[in-house]
Amino acid sequence: MLISALLLFPLVARALHLDIDASAGNATEFTVAAFIETNIGRTDDGGLYAELVQNRAFQEEDQYLSLTGWTKVGERTILMKDAEEPLHALKNSLQIWLQANETRGLRGGISNAGWWGIPVKPQAYQASFFAKRALLSAPLQGTIDLSLSSLTDGRVYASSSIPARDITTEWKKFYATLRPTRAAPDANNAFNLTLDVLRQDQGLWVNLVSLFPPTFKGRANGLRPDLAEAVRDLGVKYIRIPGGSNLQGTTIEHRYNWSSTLGALEDRPGRVGLWVGYQTEGLGLKELLDMCEDLGASAILGVYAAYASDDESVPNTSQLDKYIESAVNELHFVLGDPATNSWAKLRADLGHPEPYHLEYVELGNEDFTSTTYGYRWDRFTKAMSSAYPQLKYVASADLAEAAVVDLHDYSGSDVFIGFFDRFDNRPRTGTKVVELENAVITNNSAAAFGDPEFRLLFPTLQGSIAEAVFMIGMQRNGDLVLSSSYAPYLANVESTQWTPNIINFNATHVSRSTSYYVHQMISRARADMVHPVVADSAFGPLYWVATSATSSKQTFFIQIANTAPPSVSLSATISNLSQRATASQTQLKATATVMEAPGLPVNVSNTLDNLDLVTPKALTVHASLHSQARVLSFNAEIPGNSFSVIRLEW
Repeated sequence: MLISALLLFPLVARALHLDIDASAGNATEFTVAAFIETNIGRTDDGGLYAELVQNRAFQEEDQYLSLTGWTKVGERTILMKDAEEPLHALKNSLQIWLQANETRGLRGGISNAGWWGIPVKPQAYQASFFAKRALLSAPLQGTIDLSLSSLTDGRVYASSSIPARDITTEWKKFYATLRPTRAAPDANNAFNLTLDVLRQDQGLWVNLVSLFPPTFKGRANGLRPDLAEAVRDLGVKYIRIPGGSNLQGTTIEHRYNWSSTLGALEDRPGRVGLWVGYQTEGLGLKELLDMCEDLGASAILGVYAAYASDDESVPNTSQLDKYIESAVNELHFVLGDPATNSWAKLRADLGHPEPYHLEYVELGNEDFTSTTYGYRWDRFTKAMSSAYPQLKYVASADLAEAAVVDLHDYSGSDVFIGFFDRFDNRPRTGTKVVELENAVITNNSAAAFGDPEFRLLFPTLQGSIAEAVFMIGMQRNGDLVLSSSYAPYLANVESTQWTPNIINFNATHVSRSTSYYVHQMISRARADMVHPVVADSAFGPLYWVATSATSSKQTFFIQIANTAPPSVSLSATISNLSQRATASQTQLKATATVMEAPGLPVNVSNTLDNLDLVTPKALTVHASLHSQARVLSFNAEIPGNSFSVIRLEW
């Protein structure tokens, strides 16, 4: 631990002076991480996964007299969902039966309004579906029409036709591109699949009815661009995938089975989501690993640990063997040599011949709730480390024998501020810490999970500053604490099971919260050294840390959280600079960024109704470099109720 030297004078409310020693300090590995829990808040289906059709394979539980996500088109249409006509691993197919009618020009079929809306813009949409003729139907005639239409103005914005005669008695996949030439007035739109009503009955089976807009980096079966960009812009080094409680599943039967998430979509059965609905797992393991690469991050890979959220464990017998074998095979898929391993060859066949970059593997999720983690940890990690000894294995309980442990914290602002010195006196035994789930979630810390009246709907500036205090404390202990992540990350506001979330969205917009910006500011201040500081006041209500990064330039970062309303005049010196500091004054670049909300209450939030109410702004900082004395001095006015990052570079 790096202990800041303090002169324990009473706090001077309006001024603070810091003396920072550039020649002393500890190495730090601390970095901001992200956590993609693939089911909560419709993070994948209806969120990050760009698929626009809700319930595309008719796997969601039906509502009373209705099919989730779907409505019928035309009075002559009869719909029947049946598991007797499966498409590979997709058990439920939908029969569309059109009763004969003498009136010409009628059409019938199905319509889908998406995940609470479908944005229609002048861009290419890739549509596809599987179909085969129903057993009692005569050969189909006319056309199968795919279209995008507005439920607001009734206009058809794009359409494409397929000859109905091409549909035979065997499953076949059909494709079309829809190209609107103008935008619809809002997201109240539908994707339609219809065919002609003729003088004789016609029937067909359909499954995996899909519509994709352009995706992030153009990947097939890829990500929604604006959400992917929001995660990318955080600049995180690590992303924990795929969960979370959803990794465990509601039962052992409904666990995350990584091998069932690979390959063709029709070969992925999906499963009941722990948090909501039925999960298609279109955003499978390979897509998640590709996502990490595309976002410039490395995965922290969560591996299923033979324990479900209903507190059921696989016993310590030979029954555990297949789960251990699956975990090792998952590592083969991620890291193995295609020339010698069949799972690695599958990875190569799926388009990624080179191994993915992987440093950390986490066994399970929140296994501190289990009494069986000891034997499961021992047996899993023994097998995995035998195959891949270079990896660091993370325990989801605070195990003394683990190389890394993952701790989770949810509470109120006062508790998070109190967490500032949490790691100061934690024993340095060789076990590192990651905090891959934490957030201020309530205004009542005494009942953080049990008092809905005080539960936050969105991150507040007050809570975000408290989170910054906690992370400042982590950085002061950067020899011990490797990383921190907010949780949960993403939530579709139309289907939220947990609040608050760091990124909120609907079909058309994305809200980056106050906590998002605080985490982004800290992420952009990634350092490799943390320095001792002598201050003329004790910590509270101001909290600070001084760090530096050495690359082609010398960069110092000073992070300051002010948890009280009065502003504070900050002055500081950085002494004992290296010889590289003999550069001229003109090469010094001093910038600062602040999160504050002057004139607004401290519990203010960014929402979809007001996306940019609180965003980082420039803060004036004055700095001078005294190269002969190897000293740099600077000053700034730190606003009340704020979080600031000062960057000094030369």
